[in-house]
Amino acid sequence: MRKISNIEIFVKEESELVSKYNSNVLNEELGEYIYGSFFREKKRKRIKLDIYLSFEYDEDKLRKLIHNYFKVRSEDLNVYKERNVSISIIMIMIGIFAVILLQFVNISLIKELLTIVGWLFLWEAIYNLSFTVLENRKKIKKLSSLSKCIINVLKIESR
Repeated sequence: MRKISNIEIFVKEESELVSKYNSNVLNEELGEYIYGSFFREKKRKRIKLDIYLSFEYDEDKLRKLIHNYFKVRSEDLNVYKERNVSISIIMIMIGIFAVILLQFVNISLIKELLTIVGWLFLWEAIYNLSFTVLENRKKIKKLSSLSKCIINVLKIESR
């Protein structure tokens, strides 16, 4: 059984809950706060959000706003990750081509440029594949967990 991490959020006004431009989108600042709070938690923890509202708001709509916010973020990051892998593969091919072409060039200046370009492309591609992809995979798992989190909406008396 996985442990549950609890995050409590107190919202005083509807403007703190939804975007000022679109009432069907979660407030960016609130989304970042939730993500930041969960990102610092150890892995394999489920999350439970306790949201205390001092005003009336549709609970199902709020749950949907939060789940959709993190689902969209996860999908966006997944697209970015896939694009990054594709670019890295192209960079590896360019790097290998430059290193192979280096063997057939006799002009020293061009030879040096091909060496630098070839190894630079190879290094950047390998770095992206080994570190950036792993970091993005971790973020996608966290976002995916948040898109399925337990949300309790509680009403509090406003002061």
